Amino acid sequence: MKRNILTMLLLSVCLLAAGQGYDTLHSYVSKRIYLNEEGTKYIDNVTYLDGFGRKLQEVQVKGSPDGTSDLVQPYSYGKLGRTERTYLPYAKANNNGTFVNDPLNTSHWNAYGTADAAYAFTKTEYDNSPLNRVIRQTGPGAAWHTAAKAVSTTHSMNSANEVRLYRVNGTSGVLYQDGHYRAGSLEKVITTDEDGHTTETFTDNQGKTILTVTVNGNERLETYYVYDDREL
Repeated sequence: MKRNILTMLLLSVCLLAAGQGYDTLHSYVSKRIYLNEEGTKYIDNVTYLDGFGRKLQEVQVKGSPDGTSDLVQPYSYGKLGRTERTYLPYAKANNNGTFVNDPLNTSHWNAYGTADAAYAFTKTEYDNSPLNRVIRQTGPGAAWHTAAKAVSTTHSMNSANEVRLYRVNGTSGVLYQDGHYRAGSLEKVITTDEDGHTTETFTDNQGKTILTVTVNGNERLETYYVYDDREL
């Protein structure tokens, strides 16, 4: 046990020494992942944090395909501290693990194409409730953002006679319908993809999926889920 503790302490000292060239003006956590037993191959990851402990940047030192540039993953937050934009990573030459002072400069994403550089993020929109439920997501790329192509989600409850209630006879094992779920007893989530196809999902107050409905034009494909006494 003492030898293991000593090894961990020595490893921590080595990591601190290895990270001495990083940006000391920002709080950060550095991690070294060894890829072989000899310790000659490894990956250095540096995570910079703000005053609330939230991620500002994740930097994989020399992690880009060219083997010399850093791979940088920036983060940003909205007024309520929510993640409203999830950015794609980009390569940063001659960075050596330091903090990127202009992490959201559009030119960093030019490798994705100049037309897409300004849209190299997933945009997430939330409802106005304390639940912070996602109601719309637009994927990265100009084609999605400029054409308002997004995945939208609406939340509501089931109505009367909308979802059938199925049970299994405990003696015969036969599946049978026992009326319908009462109105307002199931959460209903409708997801519409970029092409207008919708999926309806009904869940109970324990989070179990009761019904999924895939809608394609006038066709509805319904899949019911029935659980036993062990909720399996």
